[in-house]
Amino acid sequence: MILSLLVNGSELAAALTTLRKFTKRSQDPQLVFTFDDNLLTIDAPGIKLKATGLGSLKGQAYVYWHSLRGIAAVPPSDEEVLMKVEAGRLIIGSASLPCTWQESIMGLIEMPMDAPLLDMLRLRMKYNDEQIARSGLTDAVWESERRMNELIVQASRLLAPLGVDRETVARIVEESVQQISRETQDD
Repeated sequence: MILSLLVNGSELAAALTTLRKFTKRSQDPQLVFTFDDNLLTIDAPGIKLKATGLGSLKGQAYVYWHSLRGIAAVPPSDEEVLMKVEAGRLIIGSASLPCTWQESIMGLIEMPMDAPLLDMLRLRMKYNDEQIARSGLTDAVWESERRMNELIVQASRLLAPLGVDRETVARIVEESVQQISRETQDD
């Protein structure tokens, strides 16, 4: 039995067009195509797009934006588009691109586009590195941690005349993030 999903062409075209608008040329994020319950969900950092379909394909295909860019520039115009995965390739209509396929569907982390710094920093306390990577959020988490360290350095410079060093500021920030994480988990 060939596992495939017959996707609504106009919904897929709209999703790919939206993805093209929101993904910067300089970025090459990993996108997650999740096939489940007659639904295709495309997850990119800060955005989640959906298209309905009919079929038996279940799992997740991981592709990089540079591979999908050409298809997104000229989305399929068919009423229905056949999607399947064969031999490490995601096939979208007549186009084929390399992918990593995972049969089981792992829950993805949902984050809004331009999520607050604190929310991004809390992800490491709530999820493991694989879950963060599979959700396409590794770069965003690293950028948040870089920004946090930048702010810690700035604060320690300002507080140095009061005898407060970088380690103290870093400890206060870490404890604060942990405390907020605990409080929001209790809600």
